Amino acid sequence: MSLSQKLGSRDLYSLSDAELAALQTEFAHTGTGIEKKALRNEAERRMAAQPPVRAKITGIDIPFGDLVLFYIKASFAAIPAGIIVVVVVFAIRGVLVGK
Repeated sequence: MSLSQKLGSRDLYSLSDAELAALQTEFAHTGTGIEKKALRNEAERRMAAQPPVRAKITGIDIPFGDLVLFYIKASFAAIPAGIIVVVVVFAIRGVLVGK
């Protein structure tokens, strides 16, 4: 069933948020590109019309072992990144200075 058949005489603007979400879920796998885009555009239009939600983070609960593992991975990832930065800097220096 196409989106126009599903809506009947109604348009996207008259749908409730719950109805729009249900249609997006239904047409995510079976709908055409135009139907998906129309539903996505309407959802984005509604989200843009709402004021942003203010939030304040009061804390982050990360287990110590996970944090250690993250820092070890980050330090290993920094090694090739540092090598690339050094190569780029020397290449730029070589072009500019000419030696």
